[in-house]
Amino acid sequence: MWPDVRGGSLAPFVVLLTIVGLIAEHPSSWSNDGSHTWRWASPLQGAHAWWCKGHMLVAEIAAQTVQPSTASCVNNLVAALSQAGPFPRVTDMVESACWADDLKGDGLYVMGNWHFVDLVFNPTNYSPIVNPNYQDNVISVLHSLQSSILSASSAGENVNATLGNVKRNDRHRRRGRRYGLSADAHSQNPWELAFEVANVIHFFGDIHQPLHTTALFSAAFPAGDEGGNLFKVTVPAVPGLTELHEVWDSMCGTMTMDPVRPLNVSARLALNNESAFLLAKYGSSVTPSALGLNSTAMAAESHALAVSVTYLNGTLQPHATLTPSYLQSCLRTSERQIVVAGLRLAHFLDSAFAITPPAACQSP
Repeated sequence: MWPDVRGGSLAPFVVLLTIVGLIAEHPSSWSNDGSHTWRWASPLQGAHAWWCKGHMLVAEIAAQTVQPSTASCVNNLVAALSQAGPFPRVTDMVESACWADDLKGDGLYVMGNWHFVDLVFNPTNYSPIVNPNYQDNVISVLHSLQSSILSASSAGENVNATLGNVKRNDRHRRRGRRYGLSADAHSQNPWELAFEVANVIHFFGDIHQPLHTTALFSAAFPAGDEGGNLFKVTVPAVPGLTELHEVWDSMCGTMTMDPVRPLNVSARLALNNESAFLLAKYGSSVTPSALGLNSTAMAAESHALAVSVTYLNGTLQPHATLTPSYLQSCLRTSERQIVVAGLRLAHFLDSAFAITPPAACQSP
């Protein structure tokens, strides 16, 4: 058990040793060989789950486990997307994992609510609270995108079975009929399907970041803490991390830079090696029964982790100094969530594209 160093004179030294240990375990996260750009925490970063590298780890794990026909289809779709933009930083499935955040970085915020859902955590029964959720959130949008992708493929007849028998959005389906569109199966051009696939790849990462599914309500946060973005903390060894959300986005201080895209050879190799490391470490613990694709269930899992691990069942207080034991637990949870997200993403993409890829998957 790590000592509680809050208020102790050895706190900075002990936390520094912890971070050094985390760096040693993830050296590729900290190398500075020209293939990375330093990415210290800033107010804007709190809205990006896992930051770009974490999203690419999710996609790389999926890329390592999907069927070859699936990988070929997705890479062809991303190539079409890259050319259409043009989006020169997005050249394949792995790099496309960051595209949804690229758009926000370019000032396109209209889809900003798609990245999260604020499921309420109210440990003190604070009252009253206002429902913080938008109609379009990561649960509803991910399900809609999954349904649309499956409907464009040979898996269209099995949408409900694949996604867990969730009721689809009948209002949008009725509108589709009004404009002469099929209710279920439909044909999409490469750009349309690529838009959906790139967003799905990103949102599988978002929905597995615990603080993209949770908002704490209390007397300190009567309108919610916005997924930890308003919850101030101290990490002595990484002073740039001041918000609980960005602590989790950075995989607990181990990921303070993003690789430059398009990835060069060394950056791609480092990402591949780290993904393989995480798969070897956690992959065997993820059973087939844990690979459900229901977005509501996935968000509920992440919310439960936010309650128990992130907020320590309501005992973590604003302005706390995060202890070494907290950071270790944060890292283990983040790593496993990235693996689960990657394996689930692979399962979904194979469900859509492995057997009979749609015509839009052809090379542009």
